[in-house]
Amino acid sequence: MAQSSEYVSAFAPAHVLLDALRSRRVSAVELLGMYRERIAKYNPVLNALVIPNDQEADSQARAADAALALGAPMGALTGLPMTIKDCIETRGLPTTAGVPERFGTIAAHDAPIAGSVRAAGAVIMAKTNTSTDCGDWQADNALFGRTNNPWDLTRTPGGSTGGGAAALAAGLTALELGSDIGGSIRVPSAFCGLYGHRPSDSILPRYGFVPGWPAHNPGMMLQALGPLARSPIDLELAMDVMVGPVAGEDVAWRLQLAPARRASLREYRVALLPWQEWLPVDREIVTAFEDCADRLRKHGVHVETASPEGFDLQAQEELYISLLAVMEGRILTAKKRASLSAAARRTGSSIGA
Repeated sequence: MAQSSEYVSAFAPAHVLLDALRSRRVSAVELLGMYRERIAKYNPVLNALVIPNDQEADSQARAADAALALGAPMGALTGLPMTIKDCIETRGLPTTAGVPERFGTIAAHDAPIAGSVRAAGAVIMAKTNTSTDCGDWQADNALFGRTNNPWDLTRTPGGSTGGGAAALAAGLTALELGSDIGGSIRVPSAFCGLYGHRPSDSILPRYGFVPGWPAHNPGMMLQALGPLARSPIDLELAMDVMVGPVAGEDVAWRLQLAPARRASLREYRVALLPWQEWLPVDREIVTAFEDCADRLRKHGVHVETASPEGFDLQAQEELYISLLAVMEGRILTAKKRASLSAAARRTGSSIGA
C-alpha cells in the first residue's frame, strides 16, 4: 500500500519521484494531488500553468497505479506528473503559443515528443505559458498574460519557456518539455535556477511545434525541442524517452554519441571570449560572468581570456541574428515585416538584410 505524499517533496528531482512510485512509497494519484494543491495555492500568482488537463491526468494517474499494483512492465515515466509548453501539440488540448485566435483549435494528434512521454506513462497535468509565438525573452501574451518568476514576482522567469521554468522552480511540476530557437530553454533555466537542455539539431523530431512549418518533420534552422528539469539526471532520462526515429516513418535512423572526453571538471580548459570589446553589457552581468570564471578556477579548471584564431564573435552574432530574422519573419504580416525592415535599415542592424 502506498504511503502519503508527505513522504516525498514537490521539489524532488523526477528520478527520485519515479523511485518513490516504483517502490510504492507514494501513488501516482497522491503525487498528482500533491502538485495540484501547490498549483491551486501558487499558480494564481505565478500564472505558469495556463491550460489544464485535469480529466485526462486523473485517468493517467489511476492507470499508472493500477499497472504498478499488478507489477506490469513500466514505462520510463510511469506516474510522473509533468507539463508541456503551450507551443507543442498535445492531443485533446489547444496549442496556442499565446495567440488568442488559436485557442479554439484542439490538437488531434501529439507532437512526437509529447507522444513519447505519453507512451512512457507520464501524467500530463497542463500546458505552460510562453511569449507570443515563442518570440521573446519572457512569457507574456494577450491570451494568458504574464508569468512571474517565483524567486521574485517583479521579475520575468525568462522566455520563451517561462511558464515551464516558473512551474519547475516553484515545485508545481516534475518535468517540462520546452522549445529553443535563441535561448528559450537555456535562458529561463538560468533565470529560475534549473537545468535545461537544447539538443543538437535533428536529434529530436521538431514537428508538432506552433508556429511551425507545415511540412512533416521539416529541416529547420535553429529550432529545437528539449527538456527542463531540476536535475541533469532528469534531462538524460527525458532525452532517453524522446530520442529516436518517429514511429511509422520508413527512414534509416541511428544515434551514436561520442563518449565524454573528460572525467572531471578540473580536466577542462575554458576560454573566455572577449565579447565586452564590442557588446555593451550591464555591470551585473559582467560581475556574474567573472564570478563564474573564479569559481571554475577554484575547482582546478584552467581559465583564460582567449579567442580561437580566425573566430570573430561579432560576425557570428550577426549571422545568428540574420538566421533568426528568417525564422521569426516567416510568421509576420507583410506590413509588419516592412516596418521592421525599415527600422533595421535606419539603425544599420543586420536583421534588416
